[in-house]
Amino acid sequence: MHANRSLKPAELSTAQRRLEIIPQPLAELKPDPANPRRHSKKQIRQIAKSISVFGFNMPVLVDAELNVIAGHGRLLACRELGIDEVPTLCLDHLTPAQVRAFRIADNKLTENATWDERLLAEQLHDLSLSGLDFDIEVTGFEMGEIDLRIASLEDPPAEDSACAQGSSGRCQSETAARKAEPPTGSGPKRQCLPGVAAHSLSLRGGTASSNPSSSSAESVANLTFGAHSIREPKVGIQPLEATAPKNAAVAPG
Repeated sequence: MHANRSLKPAELSTAQRRLEIIPQPLAELKPDPANPRRHSKKQIRQIAKSISVFGFNMPVLVDAELNVIAGHGRLLACRELGIDEVPTLCLDHLTPAQVRAFRIADNKLTENATWDERLLAEQLHDLSLSGLDFDIEVTGFEMGEIDLRIASLEDPPAEDSACAQGSSGRCQSETAARKAEPPTGSGPKRQCLPGVAAHSLSLRGGTASSNPSSSSAESVANLTFGAHSIREPKVGIQPLEATAPKNAAVAPG
């Protein structure tokens, strides 16, 4: 096993000072036949459109013998556009093994990034209202996808997403407060009579509450004072199976 070799700060500075953009004829550049990255005709057309709108802003990376390290897609797009000279950047400080690894990393590391979907939609929305003198599809997104992303801005942001981002710590503090709340009521659960709303009120030294699970045959208010619990029948509430009125006639046996 070889020890990992990293450039020291002084070496990085020296390497950066040697970097110089040099125009080279397209015919003299040598694409790597072993390059594992493949470019579809559609993507080559997209790159060509980007170059025609923005210019050739990213040099082709080459070694000392003009072997292409990175920029194969840009070279193919230049052929589509009829460009015969491109800017190059010579990376002669890399070993052959580093060249191979960098070629892979140059492509793979960009794939490891993700979009913030809402911010991307906002950017596309702003561009669509900017009176562009070029096709917005030059961004690489097709019109149907752009429309869908802009339309998604009408949906409210998910509450879970806001909590996940910990906006101002509000969600975390609310969750902690809910966990710290003591359980309401005490004693066995009983079912209330239909139509009788559960209620609770604070008293000096204790609380009074009716439990929504009180028995249908009785509705009991639990008065809790410290560790003592007193059950008190509610006034004006009769059991469902009430006794006959005192003045009701009794049928003879």
